[in-house]
Amino acid sequence: MKYRIQSMLYHLTIILEAVIGIFLILGVAFSILGLAFSLDFLHLTNNPSDITQYLSLVATIVLSIEFTKMLCTHSLDSVVEVLSMAIAREIIAHETTLLQNLIGVIAIAILFLVRKYCYVSKLDKQEGTHRSLARDTLHDFVRRSAASMEKGAADEAADAEKTMGAENSL
Repeated sequence: MKYRIQSMLYHLTIILEAVIGIFLILGVAFSILGLAFSLDFLHLTNNPSDITQYLSLVATIVLSIEFTKMLCTHSLDSVVEVLSMAIAREIIAHETTLLQNLIGVIAIAILFLVRKYCYVSKLDKQEGTHRSLARDTLHDFVRRSAASMEKGAADEAADAEKTMGAENSL
């Protein structure tokens, strides 16, 4: 019973991750459309400070795409990529001091060092083995639910048979 509840919760979280990924992709698609329609080259050339806002939007969209990939792949490599993109976005898009830029660059360097020297590929999923969230999870969930229903029906039939046997003996 405990395993069945844990398994059901695990599969539910995978389905929720897929739903969040779908909403995130829809948001990214609408953001790209909004970005394309809001692009005004004359305004950007006359007011160079608006380029920072534009870069911030582009970096946010790229970060959202990387985050969606991380949700789908569940690999250590994608986590490092998302963290490095987030730090790079903060450095590029916001007006930061020299010390904050230095800390950001050091943080990215540490992430790359961790990726190069501390990353054990055997602990991570093999390249090219992405799980099919919808197919595997839903198939397994439906299979387990059907097996559970069959077992429940068999248990009820056995209980009814015992009850009838007890009544007949009286």
